[in-house]
Amino acid sequence: MYRCSYFPEKHTAVNIEKVIDENLSELNLSLVDTPCTTDKGSNFICATLAKTHVDCACHRINTVIDIAWKQAMDSNPELKLLDQSAHTLVKFVNQACGIQSELPTTLKHGGETRPWRSLHSMFFSILLREVVEFLSGFSDLFDLLEYANKPTLQNLVPVYYTLYELWQIKEEDSEIQQVLKAEFLPVLTEKLWNSIEMLHLSATFLDPSLRSFTFVRSKVDREGFFRQIKESLLSLAKELDQSNLDMQPQKKVKYDPFSWFQINETTTSTTTNQITDIDLQFNEELQMYIQETVPKRENFNLLDWWKQNKLRFPLLSIIAMRLLVIQASSSESERHFSAFNARHIVTSQRNAMLPETIEAVSVVLEGYKNNLI
Repeated sequence: MYRCSYFPEKHTAVNIEKVIDENLSELNLSLVDTPCTTDKGSNFICATLAKTHVDCACHRINTVIDIAWKQAMDSNPELKLLDQSAHTLVKFVNQACGIQSELPTTLKHGGETRPWRSLHSMFFSILLREVVEFLSGFSDLFDLLEYANKPTLQNLVPVYYTLYELWQIKEEDSEIQQVLKAEFLPVLTEKLWNSIEMLHLSATFLDPSLRSFTFVRSKVDREGFFRQIKESLLSLAKELDQSNLDMQPQKKVKYDPFSWFQINETTTSTTTNQITDIDLQFNEELQMYIQETVPKRENFNLLDWWKQNKLRFPLLSIIAMRLLVIQASSSESERHFSAFNARHIVTSQRNAMLPETIEAVSVVLEGYKNNLI
């Protein structure tokens, strides 16, 4: 956590952009090129229009779950009755005296900020196996996108394909599971796939353990991704000043925000630039990188790998540093702020602190929790 400030003004795009620019200027970061990961709130979208906006992956997946679950209940009366009955049962047990303490498992009503956690907690507590099995895979996938102390951007593409595979209807699926999968899969494509950009694909490629894109079943799709990634990485490499390869990552670098398969075909087809030294170096590094042994994911540290190999891949390592610092999700920082303030700082006994004091304590506590102090 760098800052958690009191925000007395209205949460308009203009006011939010002003605060963002003040913090970026304080850190000597570009007001144009610096990526900002936020949810899809219209005020945040407008506030980051001049920057490289990245959709929060966890907010997108939560939207998928929320929309698809409601659609599944609307299309299947039995599932809707199941959901209503579960809520009614849990509510009754929580309100009745003495019943909860006599049960072997505590019945939970949910109430989490993430809908899948609420649903999973409720259905798990009343042992509805079919729904629990369907929701059980989310926890590990969310963790891959929410880590605060390691890169996460490279994980979104394989997370999407993992969900895509999980939600393929199988013969052995129950009727309820088939209904859920039929509703969830189209929403997954509409809401999550459309948020995936070349930033995510390039970051995935720059993870040696994911570089081969084996999670993409279609060979044609894989080859198409590789072509797009190569062109994107080369455009970044050409914008690096070869005389300053050791430049710090926070220095301003001019590069266009990646967009999903939006390449100017006229430019690529009509421009016939001569092969330069940077082209040769990039192609040489790329071939070496592709031939690298794929490391095992267990205990693999992506940042350590690039640190150890930066002399072998000077261009790719700089690009990797620039991409891998981008967060895939903003939900972790939001949750840390809420949890720390609600549970440890602002309490009924300590409710008169100045905003500056709350910010100072929050930042120190966050640093302590992450072993930074």
